[in-house]
Amino acid sequence: MKILADEKTFEFIRQSHALRFYCMKSYKDFIFYKVKNLDRSDGKHHVELYTEPNFQKVYGPIRVNYSVKNGKLKFESISPEDLFEDGHRVVLKTYKGVPYRNAKDILKIKFLLEKEN
Repeated sequence: MKILADEKTFEFIRQSHALRFYCMKSYKDFIFYKVKNLDRSDGKHHVELYTEPNFQKVYGPIRVNYSVKNGKLKFESISPEDLFEDGHRVVLKTYKGVPYRNAKDILKIKFLLEKEN
């Protein structure tokens, strides 16, 4: 049996499934708009996706990291990587529309959203 992809590719697929589950607007932005306009010059690149304001306050912008070698794209990861890796393994709970993994995340969400009001 031949393996057609390496571990990074499988990691990216898992992260993209979690992105689709937790951040549908970001996923649609990536699939329908950003993929067509990616930089195809050799090297490592990233593209920022649409990010909900509350999500961005807690975790920062959602980025797709990819590299290009000889004109061929290779998607590497979606940031924040830890959140999307954990989000693929288990269904994360949400608080005010923002997924969280542990007590530290929920404390950060509460603090940043209260600070806004």
